[in-house]
Amino acid sequence: MLSNITSNTPEAVKDSLAGRIAYRDSVVRLFLIATVGWGVLSISLSLVANLLLSKPSLFENLRTDLQPYFTFARFNALQLNLTLFAFAANAVFVGVYYSLQRLCKVPLWSGALAFMHFIVWQVLAVALAIALMQGHTQGRAILGVAWPIEIGFAIAWILFFGLNIVMTILNRRERYLYVSLWFYMASVLTVGLLLVCNCIEVPIGDWKRVSLFAGVQDAIRQSWFTNGIASFLVTIPFLGFVYYFVPKAVDRPLFSYKLSIVHFWSIVLLTICCGSRQLHYTPIPEWSSTLGMLCGIILWMPCWAGVVNGLCTLTGSWQKVKELYALRFMIVGLVIYGFTSLESSLLSVKGLEAIVHYTDWEIAHSQAVQLGWIGFMTFGMIYWLLPRLYAMRDALSGLSQLHFWLAAVGLLLIVVPGYLGGAVQAQKWSQLSELGRLQYSFIESLEAVLPFWWVRVFGFAVYLLGLFTLGINVLSALILGASGNETNALPGLSRGNDDLESPAISSTLVGKPVLELALKIDLWSKLEWHRKLERQPVRFLLLIGSSICLLSFMQLFPILALKSPVREIASVQPYTPLELVGRDIYISQGCQNCHSQTVRPLVHESQMYGAVSEGGEFAYDRPVQWGNRRIGPDLARKGGGVQSSFWHWRHLENPPVMTPKTVMPAFSFLHESKLKFSDLGKKIAVLSELGTPYDMRLEDGQSLESKFEDQAKKQAEVIASEIIGQGGPVAHKGTLIKDTSAIALIAYIQRLGTDLSRPVVATPVP
Repeated sequence: MLSNITSNTPEAVKDSLAGRIAYRDSVVRLFLIATVGWGVLSISLSLVANLLLSKPSLFENLRTDLQPYFTFARFNALQLNLTLFAFAANAVFVGVYYSLQRLCKVPLWSGALAFMHFIVWQVLAVALAIALMQGHTQGRAILGVAWPIEIGFAIAWILFFGLNIVMTILNRRERYLYVSLWFYMASVLTVGLLLVCNCIEVPIGDWKRVSLFAGVQDAIRQSWFTNGIASFLVTIPFLGFVYYFVPKAVDRPLFSYKLSIVHFWSIVLLTICCGSRQLHYTPIPEWSSTLGMLCGIILWMPCWAGVVNGLCTLTGSWQKVKELYALRFMIVGLVIYGFTSLESSLLSVKGLEAIVHYTDWEIAHSQAVQLGWIGFMTFGMIYWLLPRLYAMRDALSGLSQLHFWLAAVGLLLIVVPGYLGGAVQAQKWSQLSELGRLQYSFIESLEAVLPFWWVRVFGFAVYLLGLFTLGINVLSALILGASGNETNALPGLSRGNDDLESPAISSTLVGKPVLELALKIDLWSKLEWHRKLERQPVRFLLLIGSSICLLSFMQLFPILALKSPVREIASVQPYTPLELVGRDIYISQGCQNCHSQTVRPLVHESQMYGAVSEGGEFAYDRPVQWGNRRIGPDLARKGGGVQSSFWHWRHLENPPVMTPKTVMPAFSFLHESKLKFSDLGKKIAVLSELGTPYDMRLEDGQSLESKFEDQAKKQAEVIASEIIGQGGPVAHKGTLIKDTSAIALIAYIQRLGTDLSRPVVATPVP
């Protein structure tokens, strides 16, 4: 197999006697196997995550050193990132590498590069999983891991995947670029840009790094990156698969070429501008929120253009949907894409987004996209490829049928309870009594959605069972099928002047402006200009890349270029050294997966959580932790003596004792974990260089590390004294409480929301 992948000799790709081209399908098979394997793992992790959400004490009897690895937050971050960068990304590579060779009528430019891409990407996926399980994260929802892993993903995508795609297109033997190739090129360019921009941070130590931007600026950058990855990594390429695999499966041409042009350019140009629609009613500038809303609302039209184009391609061939399970999966996935795209556009409206944001509704929407649209398209593509990659008659039809129904039932059991639970949460959070007070507490809203969570657990189990049937099908292909490289015979592509001639305007119309303009519009509407562009891949790539860069620049520059895009608050001061350590612990334990840290200007939120958040409060948050879900209450106003330090100590040790019926897991292992100050001095030095006003003056013989460690230890002693004075222990299992990690986390929590009432102090001299 390795020789088939890596050989670049003419004999490996062309039989000179028969004039036939052999495609390199060995790497496609490898990525296909990896896709199924990662799919089983990611859904298994989702199942465990939902179990831990419903029953947080599931692994409470584990050894103390193992407990940090078995919490909902760790599994939730792990399953999300592996679903995107392992399962979905490998599926993208399967579809692109297979269809690219057929559409270009040449083998991959470099088999060795494709094989290296396979190895490196799987290693990076494993490293991503290990890093997230160990808590090496910045707290971002997508790819917020250690900086070497992020750089590795960027290199693998650009040099191993992107270069191979572009060079294969440039060496094509087909004159025109088919519509699927447009989507592939947009994905390669945009994801490469996003990954590179995500790496632009300041590393400290082997794993940690500091964001260049803070507060509102970082929130805008995060939303741009998250929206871009979710769209161009796992949505745009799959639209390309619709245009390739659906016509192939029904053996009919694409319904409308013109509609595909409108679909492509509209969705590419609008999608990159939609990131800020996730941040309605947060402290971002109003114009940015409105831009995201408008682009999101308009986006449903190009999305449905793709759905109509795909479904109408089946005209006269609908009976094949019953006959081919591969096509059945694809069509159901396409219908789900149409539904979720309309829902996403509706949720771009500020009023609607305000209702369901932070609820399970948005989680259900995300899982409908991941498991319905991406999952079903992937399954359909795999079932269509199996008999072609392994020279077998067909997949095991009985198991294929079973898989379809298991996947469909499992998806419904996952998504429908999510939507219902989100609606219940939204209603209970906002319901006011006749006196204008909140009618339900946060705990009561949790009690109401707990049954829905258990249904979702069962749904993931059913969906996972379906994936096992897919695995059996793939295993049978490996055992019974015969792998080989498909060949195709084609004449060479002439390299002469192949530009299209633009139709000339008749001389009789010259000087007649109205008729001349009408004819120009008619000629433009025939899209001959686009046919010309399809023969010039370099210009096509430049047009896509320049458009994406320009639109991204227009969104980000007005925010990132300003020193302070929001009103500064004089009382807001940098975190103390101990609070910085506590914030790192908060992020490493994944607390941001359950708690938000921003109060929106809504009546019920102000009553439940406190004063509305202001942008200046987050001036020193790198990165911000505004969150996207409320499994626990918002923490923006929970510090400053709302609860005593001893209450927080006991709450971390045994949450149900302090808050009955809570779903928060115990963090008692933090009471036994020694407080560490690794790279604290380096981090503060970097923050100071980025504009955070720390006092960097040193006394004789003093180092930055020792200075800030001493400050942290003094604050830890103060908090420990408070806990002891309130009835707490002096030591816990032989360790003084002032030396435990729990003290640092309590220091950070007690700091939240106190800046607005803090007296103004003089800025330290650097």
